[in-house]
Amino acid sequence: IFNSHPTKQSVEALAGRRPSVVVPPSGRRFGPPVSHATVDERAQADGPLRLLFVGNLIPRKRLHLLLDGLAEVPPHQWRLDVVGNPTAAPGYTAALWRRIQRLDAPSRVALRGQLPDDALQRLLRRSHALAVPSSHEGYGIVYVEAMGRGLPVLASPNGGARDVVANGDTGYFVETAADIADAVDAWAADREHLAEMGRAAVAQYRE
Repeated sequence: IFNSHPTKQSVEALAGRRPSVVVPPSGRRFGPPVSHATVDERAQADGPLRLLFVGNLIPRKRLHLLLDGLAEVPPHQWRLDVVGNPTAAPGYTAALWRRIQRLDAPSRVALRGQLPDDALQRLLRRSHALAVPSSHEGYGIVYVEAMGRGLPVLASPNGGARDVVANGDTGYFVETAADIADAVDAWAADREHLAEMGRAAVAQYRE
């Protein structure tokens, strides 16, 4: 039983083909998806673009790449909330902290640590987009959960994200800091574009 087609391909490359089925997890723990009206209202509200990163602070999740991309965007255009275990890789977390301090506006990044579901749901509700540019995800259920809240997604095209994110429609595939900066610039400058992608994310979540 596979969680994504890329996972199926990886396992079959190692072990050969067997009878199997691909069953993507639903990502429904936060309840029914938000309405298009909620997406539109949030996108058009005044203030900077609010990005959310959810994942353990480990190199594979590539929070460092996200920070490098945001460093190329004027700091008044964005803010970032980081949710995840900071003790999984202490050396990496220390390096991230130094990176944050080198930003033009370090206060734009909030390290929230691990949060219970209700607190995470509140952050999802008030964020504009999810940004988790992992080098690889077997599936990436956090992308699905965010899309149910009307958040378009920044993700890597490697691994299971290809089963979840429609590049240019429900999010953007990014591999470099410049890719991230371009996507954030596009969303910050054109809130209708942001809302359109948020509505598409909800529609894909429903499917």
